[in-house]
Amino acid sequence: EEYDDEAFRLRFRLRKESVSDLVKILAKDLEHQTRRGLPLTPMQQVLIALRFYATGTFQRGIGDLFGVSVFAACRVIHKVSRAIAKQKRQFLSIPGNLADVKRKFYDVGHSPGVIGAIDCTHVRVISRWPGSTHDSRIFENSNIADKLRGGVLDGILLGDSGYACRAYLLTPILKPKNAGEVRYNTAHRRTRCVIERCFGLLKRRFPCLHLGLRTALPNILVIIVATAVLHNFALIHREQDFDEDIEDENVPFDIVAAADASGNAKRQLIISRYFAS
Repeated sequence: EEYDDEAFRLRFRLRKESVSDLVKILAKDLEHQTRRGLPLTPMQQVLIALRFYATGTFQRGIGDLFGVSVFAACRVIHKVSRAIAKQKRQFLSIPGNLADVKRKFYDVGHSPGVIGAIDCTHVRVISRWPGSTHDSRIFENSNIADKLRGGVLDGILLGDSGYACRAYLLTPILKPKNAGEVRYNTAHRRTRCVIERCFGLLKRRFPCLHLGLRTALPNILVIIVATAVLHNFALIHREQDFDEDIEDENVPFDIVAAADASGNAKRQLIISRYFAS
């Protein structure tokens, strides 16, 4: 079936030209070694996966998009997702020019030394056992936390009070006692909101992240990475954002992570130097 440019973009979340470029990047991973069984072309495989990211379901018209079974579509989606996720080093990375990053963040809310903002967003999955991991523990066990602790990355992240205040991860003052602390909180909030907007843009572009993923956990992790790669790919290709309304059902944790002495000291130093007067 042929679609005009806008119908294609709404259905597959990228313009035709961008999809063609994406297929070129993924072609080697998607080409079949034999011609047995009328294999799908790389373009057909990518379109099936993109349609899944746009709908979040294997059943709703995806399988019959190219006359394949739901099982075959499922295999294609996971294959394409793995191929896209392999490109993460090219599309998901800390920018090289941190001075420029700090300047741009400072322009947002006048928070000095910031190289990023951190937050958690929920993706519905089929959970076969109870339990969850808190935002702060996830971050503390991440590669980026190791690089910040080791001084490999020179800068500060901003997080909400669910994270422990560290010298490299600053959180808001829970009960500000003076004008400087109020100004710090205001700057912190204005600057950190970029991550909330980012999650909104990502879920609107790929609604499967908002509607939920009904597959095995290892596949879910790959799909999440793949959609993040595709989001940055879309930005590079100057794709339009999507304005569909979504309601983020994330519930903030009531737990306030404990700060350490170095985190409190760094936060107070910044308040006294930049926000006291």
